[in-house]
Amino acid sequence: MIVSGAPGSGKTTLARTLGDVLHIPVLNRDAVKTGMHVTVASNDPDEVHRFAEPAFSAFYAAAVLLLDATCSVVIEAAFHADLECADRMDAHEFPWGTYIIELTGIPTLDVDTARGYEPQLDVVTNFVRTSA
Repeated sequence: MIVSGAPGSGKTTLARTLGDVLHIPVLNRDAVKTGMHVTVASNDPDEVHRFAEPAFSAFYAAAVLLLDATCSVVIEAAFHADLECADRMDAHEFPWGTYIIELTGIPTLDVDTARGYEPQLDVVTNFVRTSA
């Protein structure tokens, strides 16, 4: 299952909640990027941007490894339409108009996280269970 959205939209909280409720692992691209930054013991917050591309590569590789092992997984990230958009997002220059990625042929559900979850969490989890 893919959870994506704009920065600060609640996607990490939703992904973790779904992982807990459905008893499946959650992969978070920002956690991978932060882990890379911490591993090299950098204290420079600007240096974290150099890990964007390697973090996506590791993130996708981990997702593929789990899926190939027939393990369901929640993957969560601010997926971008292209690398330029990703760089601008990482630099906190939010080009909202270019942010949407169209997924055709894949069941999708828009979840509003502004005040709780709309639709409610039980509807979201039922959608996931019946769409698999």
